[in-house]
Amino acid sequence: MKKIKNSLIENSNSYYDNSKIYEEFTKAEDFPNKIKKFLFPKVKGKVVVDFGCGNGKYAGLLSNKTQKYVGIDISKEQIRIAKSKFKDNKNAGFIHSSVEKINLPSNYADVIISSWAISTINGYSRKSKSIKEALRVLKPKGIIFLIENDIGGEFEIIRGRYPDIKRTKEYNGWVLKKGFEAEKRIKTYFRFSSNKQARRVIGAIWGERVGSLVKGKIIKHNVIIFSRKK
Repeated sequence: MKKIKNSLIENSNSYYDNSKIYEEFTKAEDFPNKIKKFLFPKVKGKVVVDFGCGNGKYAGLLSNKTQKYVGIDISKEQIRIAKSKFKDNKNAGFIHSSVEKINLPSNYADVIISSWAISTINGYSRKSKSIKEALRVLKPKGIIFLIENDIGGEFEIIRGRYPDIKRTKEYNGWVLKKGFEAEKRIKTYFRFSSNKQARRVIGAIWGERVGSLVKGKIIKHNVIIFSRKK
């Protein structure tokens, strides 16, 4: 598979090969843990499947609250890192798989979470297939939470997605048409150790020009959480 630079879409170089950069990025993301605080009461005592678990950020934040946590990711390297981190955690398991077809039984999960994952899948037909698979895995009366970028905020500005909101608006509109509702909007931020680190990490992922637009160690980030019940 040819790796793509300057993005975090499914076959991006940063996500597959440059794991150290991606690790720094995820540690800085949602530094005040506002998303975790939203999810805590939703996952407590539940069987949770994480579509696009990456290196296990939400496994670390949530697995001790769940009945069972299962992370799914298409990147072998991210799954390897996640398994290494949580090798002694009997409550967390990980599967290397596309979320379009998962080796899990129907009606398995109480809750499915997906943080910035469905939006990175190429093509709306494949995105739709992933939502269909999520609904198959979900128990009756279960719920799916999609954590995605909202319009506005510094993170959108530096990546050229504001004031030109077409891309974000199109995807978020598609999510609503798939039967989701906008449950929660959160204003959070990335916090790096320094502006130098912020520029280096953002530049490594999206290119030096984008990295040069970062003005401090904090990057404001507008997040929207969509939900859909089965």
